[in-house]
Amino acid sequence: MTKKTFTIFLFIAAFLFALSNCFAAREYNLEKKEKRMIKEIIAMSQKFKLKNNKIWPGFNPLARPIVISMENGQSIFFGKIAPKGYSKIKGYEYPVYRSNGEAEKGISASFLDSYKIGGINAFFCRMKNSESVENTAMLLVHERFHEFQDKKFANMIRDSKRSKDNDKESLIRALPERIFLARALLSSRNSLSDIRKFIVLRERRRSRVSKSIIEEENRQERIEGTATYVEYKAIGNDNRFIVSEAALRVIDPVSYTHLTLPTN
Repeated sequence: MTKKTFTIFLFIAAFLFALSNCFAAREYNLEKKEKRMIKEIIAMSQKFKLKNNKIWPGFNPLARPIVISMENGQSIFFGKIAPKGYSKIKGYEYPVYRSNGEAEKGISASFLDSYKIGGINAFFCRMKNSESVENTAMLLVHERFHEFQDKKFANMIRDSKRSKDNDKESLIRALPERIFLARALLSSRNSLSDIRKFIVLRERRRSRVSKSIIEEENRQERIEGTATYVEYKAIGNDNRFIVSEAALRVIDPVSYTHLTLPTN
């Protein structure tokens, strides 16, 4: 090897080394909420990858790129290819990137189904000030599931027309039965008892309302109810539905006055 050839070889090697450092994963000093957000999203996504996925087969919130705008102005990107202005973060089994500076400025929306970032069509979600990591993750799952509904259950969504009838009193009285239903579906307690209470309360209340109101309730439960179920199963947070029956009596005293609840 001549001196000239060796010099050229060293130059090329140095250039390639410098280039590799430009695209290498960065050692970020991530804030606690950023670390928790990344951990929460990846752990949540893993639940949908399992072969015995019982939450909702075929759905995965990370099936397409996602960008989360954090409250500190930085953005976290989940996807196989990083957009311009983002660098990969080391130490995660799923490709995760962080913006090199403040990103996604001027967007006031909580979420956007279609958000163009560096030529990549991503789902955008914003973490509001003082909002918990769990609530942001739940919003992400909920809205991504609506997108899944539009693709997989288009006919059901299209044929489900909103009723103009709105009975606020009936909606208030529906809260206890929905809590029992959610508790039966989401919590680890005795679900059979909660299902029985749900059926008794629902039949009694619906015997006093119009058919159009019932159809509207069914529409809401098909669309919003399923999305809410998936978000809670994904995060594994059922504490909101572990409500004491004493509190339910305050919410709907009439139903409880004329109701004999099953003992088990």
